[in-house]
Amino acid sequence: MRFLRSFPVLGFFSVYLALVACNPVNKIDFQEIDQLILEYDPYQPLNYAVPISGTVLIKMKSGELIDAQKNNIYVATENIQFTGRKGKFETTQLPSKFFQNKVPVKLTIANKHEETFSNWDTLRLNYNAPIELTFSQKKAGDGADGSNGSQALLFRFGKSGLDGTSGQNGLNGVDLSIHCWKDSNMYFFHVQNLTTNETYFMQSTAAQLSIYAPGGTGGDGGNGGNGGDGKAAENSNNKIKYAGDGGDGGHGGNAGFGGNGGNVICYIHPSASELQRNISISVPAGVPGQPGRGGVGGKPGRNLEGLSPGRAGRNGQNGVTSAFGQRGTSSITLLTFDYLQLYR
Repeated sequence: MRFLRSFPVLGFFSVYLALVACNPVNKIDFQEIDQLILEYDPYQPLNYAVPISGTVLIKMKSGELIDAQKNNIYVATENIQFTGRKGKFETTQLPSKFFQNKVPVKLTIANKHEETFSNWDTLRLNYNAPIELTFSQKKAGDGADGSNGSQALLFRFGKSGLDGTSGQNGLNGVDLSIHCWKDSNMYFFHVQNLTTNETYFMQSTAAQLSIYAPGGTGGDGGNGGNGGDGKAAENSNNKIKYAGDGGDGGHGGNAGFGGNGGNVICYIHPSASELQRNISISVPAGVPGQPGRGGVGGKPGRNLEGLSPGRAGRNGQNGVTSAFGQRGTSSITLLTFDYLQLYR
């Protein structure tokens, strides 16, 4: 899933020191901070997992308000995550029951002196934004690069570089079972994630649902190591030591296959039949990784005049390109069911 988590408590200062060393937060007297405020327009369409316009205000005891976003002050958060688009944040959790419209949000700032200020605020959702759920899988692990060859200790030739290992195959997309219905002016979406055995309780005043459950991207193959250089020829006490051959480059690792798209089944109660025209389910195949590059062959050692040169090492072969996964499946069915059993 796309939902990101904030930095863990352990390692908190090590992360902050890199972020705040030259940050305007260092000009703030932490002893004069009154509170941190999550500022947003409560009348804009709000819901779980959708972009929300807002910022964090640093309220000083003097009454001055400092906009963290405008002043490029980094704020660590729990239960929400500011996105790459400035002035936008999203929740990092999905509700475990219906009518869970209050999201506790922890806000923390720190300076280079390792002073911190932290407090909790509340995000109140009005459920007016449509449901948009993205269940992206993490990219599969990349293969390891092969180590470079060195010169042999006892012999003249360069050692061959080691082969890179293959990337891992992408994960398959999640499998979902969704029940939708309408009660009064609210649409309810009981979303079962059959892959993780989790259930999400979504609701919205908008008759719209968007699901994105792609296959995961395959891992990249590791690069082959470069071959070691051969030793130069030597003439010591009329004893010739011939130039060594260069070592061969290692082969690149194969790319990992893309994962298969997810499988989504959506049941719509007749009370919400209009949803049939406003549901988008996308379950594309995962993209394969990139093959690793072959290592470069080592250079031959320089030979004495009149002697045949050593052989240059051969370049390693690039890894093999893999294939996309298979597209997932989706279905939308109008079905009568007892939705009262799905409330919580």
